[in-house]
Formats: sequence, structure tokens, C-alpha cells
Amino acid sequence: ETRSIMSQLVNAKEKLDRFKDAKSAVEQELSKELQQRKGVEDTNRDLRKQLADQSDLWEENGRLSKELTRAEDTIGDLRRQLKDQSNDWWRDSDWLNKQLTYAWDESGQLRAQLSHAEEESGKLRAQLHGAEANLAAAQRQKQPPSA
Repeated sequence: ETRSIMSQLVNAKEKLDRFKDAKSAVEQELSKELQQRKGVEDTNRDLRKQLADQSDLWEENGRLSKELTRAEDTIGDLRRQLKDQSNDWWRDSDWLNKQLTYAWDESGQLRAQLSHAEEESGKLRAQLHGAEANLAAAQRQKQPPSA
């Protein structure tokens, strides 16, 4: 009977050892599974963060795109204004050039008239001097000679 009990104890001990080995193998598998799951969760968390960052970048890209569109519109408006002002300036410049040409022509005519008037004035002065000399001579002839 003791042998039977001993044999049962040895069998029980062997079963216990196999159970411990199996338990250890299962715990190792569970540990690997948990590490893999933690790795998957870490990767998942990283991917979610990247997705959130990407979403932030998309929002920033959209905002910057709108700002760029506004800036391009402003540049277009400024170019149109500059073109309009340039056209106005050229139109004003053309008008001023015509006025300057007209004034220059007028001044040439006035210079010619002034020159002619100076010539006439010179002739009239000469006639005046001649008339004054004749008057003086006539007055001398009318005066009796002083004795």
C-alpha cells in the first residue's frame, strides 16, 4: 500500500510539475501577448496622435490656403489699381504735354509779336525823336532872335 501511495505521490508530483511547466508556458505566452498588445496599443496611440497632428496640419493648411487666396486677391486688386492709376497718369501726362506744346507755341507767337512790337516801338521812338527835333527846330525858328 505504501508503494501505491508513493506511486500516486510520484504521479501527482509529476502531474504537478507538468502543470507548473504548462502554467509557466501559458504565463510566458500571456506575457508575450500582453507585450504585443501593449505594442499594438502604443502603435495605435502613436497613429492617433499622428492623425490628430495631421488633422491640425490640414486645418492649418486650409487656413493658410485661405490667407494665400486673400493675399492673391489683394495683389490682383493692387495691380488693377496701379494699372488704372498708370492709365490716369499717362492720360494726364498726355494732356499736360499737349498743354505744354500749346503754351510753347503761344509763347513763340508772343515772342514774335513782342519782337515785332519792339521793332515798331523802335521805329515810333525814332519818329518821335525826329518829330521832337522838328518841333524844337520849328520853335527856334518862331522865336525872334535875341539881340
